[in-house]
Parts: sequence; structure tokens; C-alpha cells
Amino acid sequence: MDDLIYNARNGNKEKVEEIVQKRKEDEKIKEASLSPISESDVIEKLKEVIDPEVGQDIISMDLLRGIKIEKKNDGYHIFIKMTLTIPGCPLMDMIVADVKYRVSQIPGVEDVDVEIVF
Repeated sequence: MDDLIYNARNGNKEKVEEIVQKRKEDEKIKEASLSPISESDVIEKLKEVIDPEVGQDIISMDLLRGIKIEKKNDGYHIFIKMTLTIPGCPLMDMIVADVKYRVSQIPGVEDVDVEIVF
């Protein structure tokens, strides 16, 4: 059982406040140690995503349409907007999975969403 819940159930108000304060301090330390992620960090990872039909990366093929980076409690949520060479591309799922995998390798990234636009 979590020590916070245990102490709250047993009426140990001082211990509960001590635990809450410690968790707040730990969260501040964690946030301070989280390195900011830039669009260029994301673009560098996207250069590793190769369209297997063409043999080029999605950045040099100009398939990227946008990047949005949001800070979350435990890290960053990255939103990628991109297009493909043709609508209904048979390799779409594979390319999207590779984009998510590569971007999620950046330290601090917790979530990656990919939107395909035409």
C-alpha cells in the first residue's frame, strides 16, 4: 500500500503533509532535469525514416508538414503532421510506425502522434 494512503487512512496528518511536500520537491527536480526538445531534434530523428519504395528519408522527400511539441508531466508529447507520396500508400502503417518509433527514442518523449494529411 502506498505510504501516503496508509498514513491518510490512519489519521497521521503530519506524515501525510511531509510525504506530499517530498513528492512536490521530487517533481520539481524531475522537471528541472528534463531537457527541452526542439523541432530540430525531431527532424534529425525523422531523417532516419526511409520510404522503402523510394529509398529516401521523409525529410529530404519534403513529406513533413508540421511538428508540435507539448510538455507533459513526465515528458513531452510530440505531434507530427505529414503527408505520403500517394493517398492510400500501401506502406503507410509501416512508415507511421517507424516515425513513432524513431521520435520516441528522443530522451524525454512520452507520446508520439502522427497525422497523415494530403
